Amino acid sequence: MKEKYISFTKHVNESDDKKWRNHVQLRFIDSYKFLSSSLDKLSSYLNKDKLKIVQSEFAYLSNEDFELLTRKGVFPYEYVDCVEKLADTCLPPRESFYSSLTGETVSESDYAHAENAWQRFAIRTLSEYSDLYLKTDVLLLADVFENFRDSCIKSYGLDPAYYYTLPGFTWDAMLKHTRVNFELLTDIDMVMFIERGIRGGLSQCSHRYAQANNKYMQSYDPSKPSSYLMYFDVNNLYGWAMCQPLPYADFRWVDDTSNFDVNAIAPNSPKGYVLEVDLEYP
Repeated sequence: MKEKYISFTKHVNESDDKKWRNHVQLRFIDSYKFLSSSLDKLSSYLNKDKLKIVQSEFAYLSNEDFELLTRKGVFPYEYVDCVEKLADTCLPPRESFYSSLTGETVSESDYAHAENAWQRFAIRTLSEYSDLYLKTDVLLLADVFENFRDSCIKSYGLDPAYYYTLPGFTWDAMLKHTRVNFELLTDIDMVMFIERGIRGGLSQCSHRYAQANNKYMQSYDPSKPSSYLMYFDVNNLYGWAMCQPLPYADFRWVDDTSNFDVNAIAPNSPKGYVLEVDLEYP
């Protein structure tokens, strides 16, 4: 099984000091663990004045030329299967931009963008085009992540660069924001009781067939009751659930279960219960 790394660190000594008293620590993290979207989409969310790093590297460009570099470029990844192809003196045809990941080649508009960049920046070889593509790719991602860092520091006073993943960052943000002190569950019976109640997988109310009958339909039958079909798509269910009151301390067993009435618990009660029940389905 191939091992997956989310980070690795390189220690670089600044001098000939054998004891490494003066060294730089380079830590590489995966930006996708924080911003799980394409660079093209992420860069489109930023105003042009937010692209400080890209601007600093291409300050000499006109506004029109700079605009070409404010989006992710296009590159024929699978076409370049040997170093000799980098010596090509013209942009490969659109068919050469085929990707086995997407099962298709680039769109006509994307290819037109590549042609425009090749001409505007006086590209002579595919190697030069590759250099420009890689440079803008890295600088755009740097601007995206730096703006993300600034936003997180402003909102939570925490720097994502000191974390490995977004869940780790948001966990600390929650602890800092709520100032809650968690009680550690040490009763193994309580731990197993809660774990037995964890469920996952598909959750839905299935109804195999439904037929509408109303005045807006061509097949409307006025002799039958009116009925409608409606589709609901609820977003952010997990996020919503995590914003509701959650157990964090004062765990104890309910001793007198015979007098326990679940219907008597107020919806906004500060005290909650974890129940183990038998379910019957009609």
